[in-house]
Amino acid sequence: MKVSKNMIVTDTVPGPGWNFDSILAELTGERWTASHGGLKYKLSGRKEKIRRYINFLIFPFRLFLHRNEIDNLIALQQYYGIFYAFYCLLFHVKKKNYCMVMTFIYNRRKGAAGALQYRFIKKIINSKYLDCIVVYSEYEKKYYEKLFGVPAGKLLSCRLGLEDLTGGIKRKKTEPYILSAGRSNRDYEFLFRALRGHPYEVKIVCDSIDRKTEENFTVYKNTYYEDFFQMIAECFCVVIALKDKRISSGQLVILQAKQFAKPVIVTESRAVEEYIKDGVDGFIIRKSEGELVEKICMLSEDPILYRRMCEASRKSYENSFSLYALGEQIVNCLKKTGRLYDENTR
Repeated sequence: MKVSKNMIVTDTVPGPGWNFDSILAELTGERWTASHGGLKYKLSGRKEKIRRYINFLIFPFRLFLHRNEIDNLIALQQYYGIFYAFYCLLFHVKKKNYCMVMTFIYNRRKGAAGALQYRFIKKIINSKYLDCIVVYSEYEKKYYEKLFGVPAGKLLSCRLGLEDLTGGIKRKKTEPYILSAGRSNRDYEFLFRALRGHPYEVKIVCDSIDRKTEENFTVYKNTYYEDFFQMIAECFCVVIALKDKRISSGQLVILQAKQFAKPVIVTESRAVEEYIKDGVDGFIIRKSEGELVEKICMLSEDPILYRRMCEASRKSYENSFSLYALGEQIVNCLKKTGRLYDENTR
């Protein structure tokens, strides 16, 4: 593990185009070091999943042991930051550094296990050892503030940003298939009902679907990185059906689609309104089977509209959702909290 004054920790090994540490160094004038948990992205196997859960405990503990060497810690894997703060709280150590958690997502489970998890998360995020939690929509921020009783200013919202993943992907001719992907808060049963027998082939990338290929649907598992990006590059459009519109999800796939200049059709959610301009670079629809089919037909029957949306989608990514744009927002968050440049607090 590389330890430095300013650290960014990730779950898996970052891709070749990921340079968030360099971006923060440029924007802050200080050196940042990236360290990762060494996990593989392919986590469908039972052994890999168990290894990941174990790593949620071990990797943060290693950070805890080196806490006196760290001034600023940004955890891109939320549980690295949460369990780091847990160890600080457990051992009642003197607060030594600033800890920020990015990409915070919480889905409350049912039963006793869910109640215990809620109490644990609430205790940690309200502790002094976790300074800032970044979420990717203003709605999420307000939702979690109310859910966990978090004081104002501890939760900050910004728009998600990604490195450009299009380099090295062969741009083949657009194929007449619809792509859907992701597992968090997805409603694939809605897609099956709405698009069964549709003239377009539908490809779904998700490890958690038990369904087999049927009619015009094909389900792909263990499809990651270049293989998945190639599918985005070749598809006609991307469709995301969300199960619960109160839960923020889908932003990652939306931005991946935008990078490859693909229109996105997504069912309504307060969070996605910050990522899609309805009628400009995609459509935000009610969870209506008829409305979904209608929007797909509009794109397929109007080449001018389709081309305009493709261009707007890529432009939206370049202007607002790049990794550099995310870095600028994170630096602003650090400035708002008064930690990054305040030598008296170190």
